[in-house]
Amino acid sequence: MLDRNAAACSETIAMPDPPRWRSVDDARQALAEEISRFLAAVAEDGPLEFPTLAIRVTAGTGKTWMLLNLLGGFAAPLLARGHVQIFVPTHDLAEEAFREFREMHPDVPAMVLRGRGAFNPDTGGKMCRKADLVEAVGEIFGTVSEALCQTWDPVERRMRKAFCRRSCSWYEQLPDRPTVIFLAHAYLTSGMPVQGDVALRVIDEKCHATLLHENTVSLGNWLPLIDMNAAAPEERAFLRSLDGAREIVARALRNNEPVNESLRGGGVSRADISAFARHELSTAPRIGVDPMMLESVQRDLVDGFDLWALRAARGRARVWQVIYGTWDRPTSERLALEAHEAGGGTAHRIRAHRRDEIDQDIPTILLDADADPLIVETVRPGARFVSVDVAPNADVVQIRDRTFSTASLVSRPKADGLRRDVLTVIEREVARACGGVLLVATREVLRELHRDADPSAPTDTDEALMRPILGAEPRWFGPRLQGVNTYRDFGTVILLGRLEPPMEAVDRQLRSFNADGDRPLVFASGLAGSCGWFPGRAGWYLRSDGRFDPATVRHHPDPGGAALLAQTREAHMLQAVARIRAVGSPTRKRIVILCSIPLPDLPVTDLVPWAEFVSGVPCAIAGRLALLRKAIDGPDGSPLIGLRLSVAGAVEDAPHAFPTRNVSGEWRRGMPTEDLRELVGRYAATDRRAWSFVLLRKGGGGKACPAIVMATAENAKELAGTLWPGLAVELG
Repeated sequence: MLDRNAAACSETIAMPDPPRWRSVDDARQALAEEISRFLAAVAEDGPLEFPTLAIRVTAGTGKTWMLLNLLGGFAAPLLARGHVQIFVPTHDLAEEAFREFREMHPDVPAMVLRGRGAFNPDTGGKMCRKADLVEAVGEIFGTVSEALCQTWDPVERRMRKAFCRRSCSWYEQLPDRPTVIFLAHAYLTSGMPVQGDVALRVIDEKCHATLLHENTVSLGNWLPLIDMNAAAPEERAFLRSLDGAREIVARALRNNEPVNESLRGGGVSRADISAFARHELSTAPRIGVDPMMLESVQRDLVDGFDLWALRAARGRARVWQVIYGTWDRPTSERLALEAHEAGGGTAHRIRAHRRDEIDQDIPTILLDADADPLIVETVRPGARFVSVDVAPNADVVQIRDRTFSTASLVSRPKADGLRRDVLTVIEREVARACGGVLLVATREVLRELHRDADPSAPTDTDEALMRPILGAEPRWFGPRLQGVNTYRDFGTVILLGRLEPPMEAVDRQLRSFNADGDRPLVFASGLAGSCGWFPGRAGWYLRSDGRFDPATVRHHPDPGGAALLAQTREAHMLQAVARIRAVGSPTRKRIVILCSIPLPDLPVTDLVPWAEFVSGVPCAIAGRLALLRKAIDGPDGSPLIGLRLSVAGAVEDAPHAFPTRNVSGEWRRGMPTEDLRELVGRYAATDRRAWSFVLLRKGGGGKACPAIVMATAENAKELAGTLWPGLAVELG
């Protein structure tokens, strides 16, 4: 395993092909053609050439608007076959898309499917009177309706309904005819309460994280000592075999040995594994809640239920189910033994990973600005994948030598100074911006910047974090920033750092998403010497002139892990950039990326070191400027009135900075008078002092000696003549 991981660590990212940029009009035309062709094929109800159309289109091109607009023209034949489902990341976005669709096509039946805990616009309350019970009941029973709403009475052969069910807003919203239904991604896996066939499913934005699930069971709950005396005699042999099989699994995971082979070597069969899973589920506590009970009784039963025991039993059963499903393999990559801190010490738990499948029989359109071909093919095999790329109308400046991790800005020793520099940049960008400035960082970083800018103001709520910082409007990375149009008229966006999950979290996603495939997985947390960092490998910056500059990127070593990490890290950065809608903007915008991670298909205009960007001084002359500043400031902090910039003159006028001719000569090496003049100009601009550049000549002529004096141009010659009598003075 370590050898395979080490080999993966050395892999590089091949130089990509340059994007095929389209104009906004061409991109929208291509988007319309692809969507229309697929909708027409689905509406005809014939065999489809491909079951899924996946389109990666640059954010800001108008993909959602285009889809909703075109959908109206095909609504009649599609709804004749069944519902049309449109999944978006959040309920708020579902409401927004529904309103937009309603304005376009007021005669097409459409609705937003609201969850039981969602706001009810008709009553001002929640959709379900018992919404606070729903989450707990759902976990216990798997279905809320049978426990709280209605149940079939086999004796009377009718559905018996709870009192609140008879006028329930949640049930009343459910359509009785084919409808265009807008709903959140959560419904992809939580079950669809709307009855009827589905003609088309649209999934807007990435949804893969919704499909990933985990069950954990502590090693203490996995290896309990079964009390054989309490068991019936006919059960004892089975329980002993279960005890032994649990020991085999735990030992194999501890020693990194193949679990399934170890079980087979211990005489365990697949039929035994199935029996073990059924037994574990039979040990789960049960609860008798039905819709006809008084609400107070329901609440008492739920409050007193041992939810942890249920989770432990299901966790044990899930481990056996994973093993059963992969019995023909040596082991399952979906199982892992993890150490974690507990009670001041280290404890261990077994984690079982799984991925829900999306119905492959429903024709589907996937729209995502960051769609990845590997992820799409895993979720929807055989999909047609189309890329539509549009360059932003923006100047993009990116830092090339700092990632600006949250820790570096919050908790590390130099974090305070680094944040001061960041605030300097924010203030400068706000001053130069034409229009508003959007600042995007992690919540933790925004909280510290607020405290630096205004120590007395609160930072404990979302509203407080969204207060302006030195004139910039702050938001944080994450799904809630997707699709937001609030900042479309802003002129500048500043990205500070990035949202990057720990490598253990990405490894867990990888196990859930890609485990037990044809290719063994490579886990970042298994790399020797990783020290908590993803391994480095070669990457590329796309430049605005179409060329690529090399970069070093810390990334996941497995292709699937790299794709999953990019869906959180790079994708959320690009989503933040898209909030100012630089694509298709009539005015040129400014994108400032304070993070060195290359972003795919974002052309960088200026790629600069942080020190150069924050100071405005190129690194090539930063050291010379620092020594000039030291010389002018004087040995005791009192600025000099004048300073000659020749090799000998600098030693005579400022020996505290230029103690020898060697030091002075090295400082002047390769710097002609024109460069000196620029250097003095930068000093004057950054230190905000009145300095003038002059040339000194001896009476007989000869080479001029450059110098600076603390005076305006009107007084410079007179002051220089006083400081260096006998020399002719010219303004430089």
